[in-house]
Amino acid sequence: MADKKWYIVHTYSGFEAKVKLALEQRIHDLGLERLFGEVLVPQQQIKASKKDAAAGKITTQKLFPGYVLVEMAITNESWHLINDTPKVTGFVGASKKPRPVPASQVEALKKRLESDVPPERVDVTLEKGQSVRITAGPFVNFVGVVDDARADRQKVRVLVSIFGRSTPIDLNFNQVETVK
Repeated sequence: MADKKWYIVHTYSGFEAKVKLALEQRIHDLGLERLFGEVLVPQQQIKASKKDAAAGKITTQKLFPGYVLVEMAITNESWHLINDTPKVTGFVGASKKPRPVPASQVEALKKRLESDVPPERVDVTLEKGQSVRITAGPFVNFVGVVDDARADRQKVRVLVSIFGRSTPIDLNFNQVETVK
């Protein structure tokens, strides 16, 4: 059995679920189940704030829009299967040698997703250009700059440098902390 690790795959934003289904279908059709484990689109239940018109309503929200986590063994076959899937732009990391996500971080993320408690609203003021550190998820400990902050939705877009390229990451307020 191949040694499987978790990798982050970058997709077109809004197509994460379709990419997940396409990957699972292609894995099955090509008989490569031995090289792959779970395909995960991290989503959680969010309770709307009191200011929102639908106060108290629970909605599903993607934690990392544009990203899918894939448990797999890297071989030429598996690498090409991922990169040749429609709506996939590639792995996060070097183009020929993606960097795996530590299994402990993925397990912590899965535990968080399984909990029935919606995350609390965080009273923090984030402004464009402010430096923040990511405290949860696959990009934990990355430092970036706030590109946009939406207090009404508890959302922040952070620009993080990944391999010398500025990459936007959409996060919840409770997934970042300000850097002094």
